[in-house]
Amino acid sequence: MLSDSDEENVSIPPFRLTKPTLLENFIFGDGRGIHVVNIDLVPTTDFHFKSLSKGAKKICEHENSAGGNSEISEAFSFEIFARWKKARLDKTEKELFNLLKPDPILDYVFIINNIKVGVSVTRAIKFLKWCPNKFSGQVTEKDAKALLEKKLNSISASCQKNTGLNIRLWEKQILHVWVRNEETAGIVFRVAKQLLNDHTYNTLVVISKAEGANFIFSNNFNHLQDWYVHTIS
Repeated sequence: MLSDSDEENVSIPPFRLTKPTLLENFIFGDGRGIHVVNIDLVPTTDFHFKSLSKGAKKICEHENSAGGNSEISEAFSFEIFARWKKARLDKTEKELFNLLKPDPILDYVFIINNIKVGVSVTRAIKFLKWCPNKFSGQVTEKDAKALLEKKLNSISASCQKNTGLNIRLWEKQILHVWVRNEETAGIVFRVAKQLLNDHTYNTLVVISKAEGANFIFSNNFNHLQDWYVHTIS
C-alpha cells in the first residue's frame, strides 16, 4: 500500500483505509488537500447490492444521474464514507446539475457531522477503442496526468460556482479515483502528489484499488452479482 508516513491502516468492511488521520483532518479540521489517501475495496461474503446503504442505492438509480455511465462507481464511492463515519447522502448528481447547470458539476455531496463534502468520482482505466466494454493495457503517467488535471480543473470550476451561491452546497471537496491494480495506484499516487503540490487545488485525492471488481469499471450490475458469487464460492 502506498503512503507517505507509517500510520496504520484501519478496516471498514469491506474497505481498507490508509491514512485515516489525513482524511479526518481534511474533513473535520483545516487540513488542506495536499495528501493522497488510499481506500481499497476488499471482497467479503456479505457485500452485495442489497447490503448497500440507502444513499448508495439512490445514486444507482438512473433518474438520479445527470448522464454518463458510472452510477456503480459513484455509489460504491459513497458507500465508503457511509460505512466509515455514517455519512448521509445530501445531493445526487442530478440535483447538483439542476442547481449548478451547465457543467461542470460534482457527482454527489455527503454530510458527516453537519459538514458537507462534494465528491467527484473517476476511473483510471483504458478501454479498447473498438470494444468499450473491454479493458486494454496499463494506464501510463501521461494518461493519469491528463485524467487528474481534467477532473481537478472541473472541481475547481464547480467550486467557483458553489462560492457564488448564497448558501454553499458543500464546504470541502474530494476527487475519488478507482484503479484496477497496484501499478495503476502507484502511478496515480505519484501524479496526484505532484499536481497537488504544484497547483492550488484544495482537493483531497482518494485512490481506491478494486482488483477483480470489474463492475466498478464496467458499470454492469451483472458483474457485481458475479463478483459476489465468487467471494462466497
